[in-house]
Amino acid sequence: MAREISRGIFESISRDAREFVEQSTALDLQNRLEANRAWLKEEGDSPQSSVFVCCDLFSTQSVVSYVKALHSRIERALKSPRQVRFVPLGIQHCTLFTDERGPLAPNAAENTFKRYSDFTGQWEPFDLVVRGPHLAKDGGIILEIEACSPEPLRIKEQAKAMPPTEGRVVNPIIFSTVGYLLDASIEEARRIWQKCAVERRKQTGTRTRIRGLRVAVSLNRLTVGLPYYLSFRPTAVRSLPDRSAARLLIKLYGLAEQHRLDSLSGEVLLNEVSTWLEHPAGPRSLAAATALFAECVEPLKRNAM
Repeated sequence: MAREISRGIFESISRDAREFVEQSTALDLQNRLEANRAWLKEEGDSPQSSVFVCCDLFSTQSVVSYVKALHSRIERALKSPRQVRFVPLGIQHCTLFTDERGPLAPNAAENTFKRYSDFTGQWEPFDLVVRGPHLAKDGGIILEIEACSPEPLRIKEQAKAMPPTEGRVVNPIIFSTVGYLLDASIEEARRIWQKCAVERRKQTGTRTRIRGLRVAVSLNRLTVGLPYYLSFRPTAVRSLPDRSAARLLIKLYGLAEQHRLDSLSGEVLLNEVSTWLEHPAGPRSLAAATALFAECVEPLKRNAM
């Protein structure tokens, strides 16, 4: 159910953006994009600060490479690269929730870390999948992120249950901001929207493994600090005696397909494979475990097509 709700929200974001672009005058669009000039820079007349809890994407090279290529495609749709401002690749992330907004006390990030440190030991590693970009009607460009386990939802629910703070926001979807359009004609905005739609159709899903959360500080939506790390509960040590594990997992996926489960079954299975291989022990090294995981993944991808 949560997955369907998330998909519906992203579809609504994309649909609203298209309607705004098609129905707006050039002046309407310029007025809307003007507000974005305040974002992703440290200086400003009315700086906005926040402390948030996020999953880092910058440590996964495949995600960084995908976002970097996306930057280039967006710039080519515009007359000048100065018409868009991107989140620096070195801080690409997806926010699970904002814990506090407004004027921040010097120890605000430390307070957030302490607030959740007792709970993160109960949470387990999980996989996220990047599904592709969307253009929002405010000119923001975001990546649709899908969770492969209920763990992110549990984390969000825990945040909702905490004593209130000033400005806490728990978004129902998981997304990653790529950047903001600062200036664009109607035709350029239309091209960006179309490129995002094409990218979503092409993108089969770039996976990243999340083993902990970062407490971050932002100024004008730009991350200016990542002072604390919240580690998840260590997964149980598992041995990898032989390569029959790969064959078993492939067989399980085949059975899932035979019983007409949707593609989510494959994503859940991959998440379980990741968990099973989290801490290999015995004669097999982490490199061997990674190779085994790759052997599992490729047939799953082919079956899913």
